[in-house]
Amino acid sequence: WHSEEYPGGEVRGHLYMVDEPAPAGIETKGELEDSVPAYTGDDYMPNKYRAYCKGKFEVPTPVRTKSWGFTWVEWNETMIKFTGDWHYTYQQFAAHIHNCTADCNGPIVTALVFSPPGLPPPEDRSYTTGRHVTEVYYPFADFDYMPEFMASGRAYQQSHTHEFPTGEVRGQYKMYASP
Repeated sequence: WHSEEYPGGEVRGHLYMVDEPAPAGIETKGELEDSVPAYTGDDYMPNKYRAYCKGKFEVPTPVRTKSWGFTWVEWNETMIKFTGDWHYTYQQFAAHIHNCTADCNGPIVTALVFSPPGLPPPEDRSYTTGRHVTEVYYPFADFDYMPEFMASGRAYQQSHTHEFPTGEVRGQYKMYASP
């Protein structure tokens, strides 16, 4: 969005399109007449939980690593988005949301990226290294348990690397925004 006061840009956001009729009360123009209008800004996914992930949060033994990151779980009535933003990773092959408090290890609830539960043998894994960001979108109906699970305080994110296959960085999810 450009204005006279800010010719270089006043507002910026990502555009999303969904092949569904526009919600009641939302005005659309032109070619978007029969679809949901593009959403921009933070209010698109009003429910947000964030985990700050570091090796020092690993249990039972903290990990000394320069790797770190943030992950978010965001949703509205129709979509849920999982985002991971990892820094200084080396041969990361998986990231999951687990179920347990900050002082214990728990089962995988959902795979965020790379591999599902039951990891393949090390020689079959594909890796990412450096800084990378991953966003994954799903229909909210597939994860309708997530709001209650996030609010329970038992959700944590853990990333796995070749050097630390049981977990290099970990972070407990905390509420970041709510309508």
